[in-house]
Amino acid sequence: MIRSAVVGVGYLGSFHADKWKALSKEFPEKVNLQFVFDKNKEQSKKISEKLNVKYVTEVSELIGSVDAVTIATSTPSHYELAKLFLKNGIHVLVEKPMSLSAQECSELCDLAKAKNLALAVGHSERYNSAYTEFLKRESDSRYIEMKRWAPFKSRGSDVSVIYDLLIHDLDLLINMSSADLKIKYVDAGSLVTETEDWISVGFSTKNLKGNELNAHISIARVHAEMQRSFISYSPSQSVFADLQNAELKISKMGSENIDTEIIKLDKQDHLYLETRNFLNSIYNKEKINVSGTDGLRAAQVIDLIHDFIRKK
Repeated sequence: MIRSAVVGVGYLGSFHADKWKALSKEFPEKVNLQFVFDKNKEQSKKISEKLNVKYVTEVSELIGSVDAVTIATSTPSHYELAKLFLKNGIHVLVEKPMSLSAQECSELCDLAKAKNLALAVGHSERYNSAYTEFLKRESDSRYIEMKRWAPFKSRGSDVSVIYDLLIHDLDLLINMSSADLKIKYVDAGSLVTETEDWISVGFSTKNLKGNELNAHISIARVHAEMQRSFISYSPSQSVFADLQNAELKISKMGSENIDTEIIKLDKQDHLYLETRNFLNSIYNKEKINVSGTDGLRAAQVIDLIHDFIRKK
């Protein structure tokens, strides 16, 4: 049986704890959520009582007591916590971004490999049914326009919108590419925080068939309402993927009369699927859908974006 814990049970971490508890009930022979931790002791107590699990007051108390952890603390703490657990033989699922630099991400990947441990990253948008269905229907995209706009929230504003929101779409785009992303342009600025609150980035790469792919990503966390979508153009069709409402709109190209098909999909519990995949990667060596290497690739592109902004 895998003994698990969730480190950081604030707004997002409490949902992670819910998923581990659900898995413990569904697969009692595989896993048992045993501990939660939060630097806010009252929050630890609240979640431990809700889920009927123990809580610890120091992270070090988990060493030797658990086999796997989910880290859902603030981004600046991800690296040190992940390193601590990996060094002590504990499998790690860490929320996105894995760390604030590619160098730190690389160190964590190397450590996980040396210790033969599972290292997964919480790019949960990969489990969005609109995205997974899109991948079944399109592999020859030539131009993609991605949009992620959201109202401002203080939660997540301790880092720039690059780490807060852009990283979602970077991961999706990297997963749709067969070559490294090259940056064509970057525009970014701050409005309500001291870091970037909006950003617009252009990329060139190769699609899954090896053909040229250009992409534009527009991100803002100061919009009036939430919008999460992308549109893909290939020689034969355009596909609009509504990530927020789990819907695809496929328009066949090649004639003046455009034939459009609308596909409504069931919304998936992204965190549950992500946590179950992580559990199975430990329990029966299932492939990790979003590995530490994927987190590293996203971090490498972010480092390039920061270099581009500094030079500009």
